[in-house]
Amino acid sequence: MTDALGLFMRNSLAIVSRVADEVMKAPSYDPDGTQASMTISGAGAYLMDSGGRSGLNWANILKVVPPEALPLARALATLRNDEGAWIANGGEFGGCHQPREGTAALVAVAGAWRDATPAVRQAFQPVLAADLREMSGDACFCDGPDKQPELQRALDRNAAVIKDLPGGRKAGRQLRSLMSDKDLRFSCVPG
Repeated sequence: MTDALGLFMRNSLAIVSRVADEVMKAPSYDPDGTQASMTISGAGAYLMDSGGRSGLNWANILKVVPPEALPLARALATLRNDEGAWIANGGEFGGCHQPREGTAALVAVAGAWRDATPAVRQAFQPVLAADLREMSGDACFCDGPDKQPELQRALDRNAAVIKDLPGGRKAGRQLRSLMSDKDLRFSCVPG
């Protein structure tokens, strides 16, 4: 079952962006003014959450993973938390990075990763790598520039937590350097 889960996750993740693009581009009404209907494959039950943000429907994934994969799947679902545990939700305009908010979720993922079987790790590696890449590229901080030292400490702490995860060393280096990122913004909500 775990090998099948790994294969399903890898194949599914390969089409996440295409499914998301098609869903997000679909018109709500046909040109003649009638409401359009849209059908997507059964994989849609696992690929799109209710907000269409994460690309994965964690509620449905948690229902079908084998028991040995459940701790890691739960930890990853908490890390993703729709926008991401490191994101303060800004409503329709997205959100901004709050590294302190992601620390507990990262600690849980690191522990669950360490305890997971190799097959379970292989199944969820693409999911974790994508989340770490996204988190480590987010230089839009909720706090103002006066909080820069505190933010840097939180980023350093998160980088230390993820260092042994796949892609964690690179993501950690990027987290540590976010305060010097060319796109660094404070007190922001992207729009």
